[in-house]
Amino acid sequence: ALVGGVGLGAVSAAINAAYASIGTRAANLVNAVFGVGSILAPLLVLGLGGLSLAWPFVVVAGLSLLTVVATRIWGVPGLRPPTAGTQAARPGPLLGLFALMLGLYVGMEVGFGAWLARHLGSVGFAAPALILSGYWGGLTLGRVLTGLAGGRV
Repeated sequence: ALVGGVGLGAVSAAINAAYASIGTRAANLVNAVFGVGSILAPLLVLGLGGLSLAWPFVVVAGLSLLTVVATRIWGVPGLRPPTAGTQAARPGPLLGLFALMLGLYVGMEVGFGAWLARHLGSVGFAAPALILSGYWGGLTLGRVLTGLAGGRV
């Protein structure tokens, strides 16, 4: 899980960096796609987990393989090279503050989702994955709407 998490985190960071160099709308689209996956993942576990917990992993492995094939066929966007004459920034403490704030944000986002599913399961709610999927749906909708509004404001 640790190796997989680090790998997916690195892929996510690389994709966000590549699309951020294109513009904010592209970066918001990446986050919206992430949100769609977050909505569908609990439903996948709900639907296939009753058969065997191996099936959700098999489906995710198959989707990962499709992703690798798609990137080999269509490629991924490259980062824009820096404009000539600009000096490399020395972020220092600002980079540390950004990393701390991003870590706290992700911790709250994912932590709330994990707490929600665990709590609803412990109080006997029949399908906590449905509520968790709704949580990620709201978060995704907020990201999409923010991206659309941010492009106009």
